[in-house]
Amino acid sequence: MRALKRLTSTFRNRTTMPAEHSRLRRLMNPWGVMRAHRDTTVVALTIAADIVGTLEAELYALRSAADDLVDLLDDGMLASGVAEHLNCGEVERLANFLKAHDELRAAELWLECHAESDDEGDSHYKGETSQLALTA
Repeated sequence: MRALKRLTSTFRNRTTMPAEHSRLRRLMNPWGVMRAHRDTTVVALTIAADIVGTLEAELYALRSAADDLVDLLDDGMLASGVAEHLNCGEVERLANFLKAHDELRAAELWLECHAESDDEGDSHYKGETSQLALTA
């Protein structure tokens, strides 16, 4: 028992504590645990905010590029010259992209221009020249 009293009095009389002892003391203290949790949360939220900021910039760049592409594809001359060289799957993907950007008229234009070059049995074949392609 005396040895324990001498050991505790040694720690009480020291003005500086070893780093391990202060960390242990902080972790054993409920307020220290809350402080450590708060500090960890602040670090995690800071990292998350940095990630969100980076992704936001990348998303803005992608949206801007997609809007530029939609403006480029909303052209009847381009559609009539290129759509006949695309296969059905490619023109469907292009039309879905335009529909996703609320360009329904441009999507239908690409499908109609493609349908003019389709043969019987192809999924977009209509038989006659479409009216939408003639008015564009």
